[in-house]
Amino acid sequence: MKLLIALALMVVWSLFIYFAMSMAPFMDHLHDPLWSLGAAVALLIGLVGNVWIFFLVMKEDPWLWHADSKE
Repeated sequence: MKLLIALALMVVWSLFIYFAMSMAPFMDHLHDPLWSLGAAVALLIGLVGNVWIFFLVMKEDPWLWHADSKE
């Protein structure tokens, strides 16, 4: 259940990043290096935010992959 909550929050965060980037005029400045760098930083913030949200919600569960297996 925590996985579905984490994925839903990650989708909401990704949509927020998408709408924030679509409001900024990145597409009007495709050949400007500073605007391209800004877009890359925005995408990196979105990616790191998704990873942070996943581990914040899941806590230690992702590291317990073999907890149920019989070895």
